[in-house]
Amino acid sequence: MARIAILGAGDMGTAVLTPLAGRHEVRLWGSAHDAAIVATLQAREPHPRLGVSVPETVRVLPASRLGEALDRAEIVVLAVSSQGVRPVMQQSAPFLAQARAFVILSKGLEQAGSGAPVQRFSEVAAEYTSVPVVAVGGPGIAREVALGIPTVAVFGSASREALQVTQGVFGTPTYLVETTTDIAGVELAAALKNAFALSFGMVDGAATANQQPHANLRAALLPRVMAELRNLVAALGGQPETVDGQAGLGDLQVTATTGRNRLLGERIGAGAAAADAVQDLSAAGITTEGFAVTSLGYQLARGVCEGDDAAVRRRFPLLAGLQRIATADAPPLATLWDAVRAGEG
Repeated sequence: MARIAILGAGDMGTAVLTPLAGRHEVRLWGSAHDAAIVATLQAREPHPRLGVSVPETVRVLPASRLGEALDRAEIVVLAVSSQGVRPVMQQSAPFLAQARAFVILSKGLEQAGSGAPVQRFSEVAAEYTSVPVVAVGGPGIAREVALGIPTVAVFGSASREALQVTQGVFGTPTYLVETTTDIAGVELAAALKNAFALSFGMVDGAATANQQPHANLRAALLPRVMAELRNLVAALGGQPETVDGQAGLGDLQVTATTGRNRLLGERIGAGAAAADAVQDLSAAGITTEGFAVTSLGYQLARGVCEGDDAAVRRRFPLLAGLQRIATADAPPLATLWDAVRAGEG
């Protein structure tokens, strides 16, 4: 039995209790942002979005009790929003003396400020702790994980020992853990797929609005997305094979059909301006990170292309097109079609 601290009482932080709680000592900590959820779970009522209750054996702790949540924890699991990754890591660092692995469920990229380098979350973690980091990717809809519906997760780490430990801790008959030492590939695929998933939503939104099918264009996007993901991940130190597996293609498929970023793309494809669509979904309590990741991904691509925007458009036409849709409200369907055509040139 391992002592586990889960930081973040949102959807995935709560969902992962299902493979963990019955076999380990688990504490679930909520940030100030999670205050209402923490109160609900402490009352042993169902999670407001997942509809599942926390097992009686799990201690649910509020933001003010972070040290208690982390006390003697052997496995620390980070499941906060992208914006919360750095501050929660910074707050947690003094309490990680006994940790054997720092598992990051959060998917995204980070930029500390304008002009700062774009970083993977494992790189941010290394600024605060020497505990081995394990990044989690793969197709994981939180509610399905919470219900124990079969799910494959990809754990990536530079530490083979941390991979062995966490695979044993998390793995169950319905939560299959694949492992790889390609942590860069796992993190980059997990983050960047959110940008590319927007394109599938845009096509679906346009099809609904126009009452015309766009199945051909939707299908044509898939190889374009995969080519750009492979090329960018490889240029940034990851392995193209990681993109071809659950961490890339698998995660992309589920996000492009059921994810929040697909929903954002759908709104834009139906005619909403990018900024308005983001704001409307945020007002409804739906956080989307697709365009934030698009911007950061574009910066990474510019770095690969030595700051040459024309080279970015040649090598990564779809990513460049999504950036134009995000920043200049370029017409979605025409922009996506141009990217498909450019990729075949």
